[in-house]
Amino acid sequence: MSQDCDTKRNIPSHVAVIMDGNRRWARQRGLPSSYGHKKGVDTVKKITQAARKAGIKYLTLYAFSCENWKRSAGEVKTLMMLLKRAIVAYQDELEENDISIKFSGRMSELPKEVLKTVEQAQERLKKCKTMVLNIALNYGGRQEIVDAVNKALESGAGRIGERDIDRNLYTFPLPEPDLIIRT
Repeated sequence: MSQDCDTKRNIPSHVAVIMDGNRRWARQRGLPSSYGHKKGVDTVKKITQAARKAGIKYLTLYAFSCENWKRSAGEVKTLMMLLKRAIVAYQDELEENDISIKFSGRMSELPKEVLKTVEQAQERLKKCKTMVLNIALNYGGRQEIVDAVNKALESGAGRIGERDIDRNLYTFPLPEPDLIIRT
C-alpha cells in the first residue's frame, strides 16, 4: 500500500474503480443501455460519498476508455451528455464535501463542450483538500504509457527512467492505487 495508507484502520489511500457492466446490467433487465449508463452515473455519487466517509484520500473512477469511441455514435453522444450533466450537477456537493476533481486521459480529444465543463469543474474545486475524485476519461493504460514516454522525450530527457514516466502520467501527482475494483 502507498505510504499514505491509514494502517491503523487498514484503509487504502487510493482506490480505483473500473466501471464496467452498465450496458449488460440494463440489457439483462430489458432496458436500453442509456438507462444502464444513467444508473452508473448515479452510482458514482454513492461511491464518492462512501469513499470520503471511509477516509479514502484518492478515488479514481475509470469512466470512459479510449476503446469506448468504437461504440455507436448515439451511445457515445449519450455518455458525453451524461458526463457533462453529472459534472455540472455534482459540483456543489463536491465543494461542500471538500472534494477536488481531476480528469485523467487524452482530454484534448473530448468534445469541446465537455472539455470546457471539465476545465471549469477542476478550476472551481481545485482548493478542496479532503479527497481527490479522479475521473479517467478517454483513458487507456497503454495509451498513457506511450503518451508519458513521448512527453518525457519532448522535454529533453535523454535516457528515460521510471521517474520520467511517473512525472508524465495522466494521473500525476496522484499516488498509485492501493486497491483496484472492477465492477
